[in-house]
This record gives sequence, C-alpha cells and structure tokens, in this order.
Amino acid sequence: EVGPARVWLRTSWIPGLAMSRVIGDTVAHSVGVVAEPEVSTHELDDKDRFLVVATDGVFEFLSNHDVASIVGRCDTAEMACRVLVQESAARWERDGGGIADDITVVVAKFSGSD
Repeated sequence: EVGPARVWLRTSWIPGLAMSRVIGDTVAHSVGVVAEPEVSTHELDDKDRFLVVATDGVFEFLSNHDVASIVGRCDTAEMACRVLVQESAARWERDGGGIADDITVVVAKFSGSD
C-alpha cells in the first residue's frame, strides 16, 4: 500500500500523484488525470465555521478530523494556516522519513464563528 489512490505510469513509479484532477500536468494527463473539476454545492448554515482548502501534503498524515480540530482551536484563519503547515511538516518529518510533499493551506473562517 502507498496511501491514497495514486496515478502511475504503466512502466515506472511516476508521477505517483494522489489526485484525480490537475491542470497543466501533461504526464498525468497521459494516464487519465483530467482538468475537468467535480463540482458540488453546500448551503452554508449556522453550524459551518470555516472552510479549508489544502494540498495532499496536508492530508497525507492528517485526517479531516485532525484538520478540523486544529482549525477549530485557532483564533484566526492565519493562525490556523500556520499551525496546519507546522503540524503537517512535523508529521512528514516524523512519519515520512524527512521528505515532505507540498504543503499549502488556505483557511476561511466564517463571520459569527467563535
């Protein structure tokens, strides 16, 4: 097992992408990865406190629950981003053998949320 489902070339262990959508990666496109997005909608309500958009480098070692728990404890979106990046990097260091994938995070905290 190599973690989440990944896209590989038939003849080698590249690119090994843990994604199904990508823009501009012609190698991944050659093995079936597309740029067409999956779109869904969610009607916000009073229970929605924040939105997190992050790369697979964050979710390699942090579950959705871990991410929500971290963001929920932070006072600002900027603090949440910093803590998520730091925690992701620490997990990559500890569990990923010191090699880290890209770690990018955007957090939006909604008005009226704590």
